[in-house]
Amino acid sequence: RFPSKEGIAGLKHANKPTKVTYTYDVFTKELTQFDNVKVAAVECGVSATHVSNYANGTRKQYNPINGYFFYKEDTLPEKFPEYTALQLKYIQLCIDVGKPIKRGIAFKREDSGGITIFYDINDMLEQLQIPFKLHSCKRGFEDIQYIAKQLDCTADYIMPAIS
Repeated sequence: RFPSKEGIAGLKHANKPTKVTYTYDVFTKELTQFDNVKVAAVECGVSATHVSNYANGTRKQYNPINGYFFYKEDTLPEKFPEYTALQLKYIQLCIDVGKPIKRGIAFKREDSGGITIFYDINDMLEQLQIPFKLHSCKRGFEDIQYIAKQLDCTADYIMPAIS
């Protein structure tokens, strides 16, 4: 005898249909529905594990990943996070740098040779313009070390982001 459909559905290892996954884009403020976790992960450029963990509520998502928050139908909030223009610029900069920002600090080199630094203090983003241009060679590295010391991070972290 074969088990009933209900019996199969109750088995521990039975393939169960994947729940619908939602993404909230912080830039466009749009809620998008995807058929499953894998499709959402591909569309948003993140791993399926991240999407699954955040959407199911297994891990708490405090910041957007690639500009997205992930939800399942039962974890949809009543109100979605809102960001200021400067915060959105910071999030975009994190995406451009290609990695989460260490200690809430991001660096971007300007065409004029200066550096714009975005950093997070008490959940309020502030912008700091470094007033001097970077010098070349050894003096430029000393400038970067000075900036790193002021912001409590290492010069090794600043250099790849501004080179």
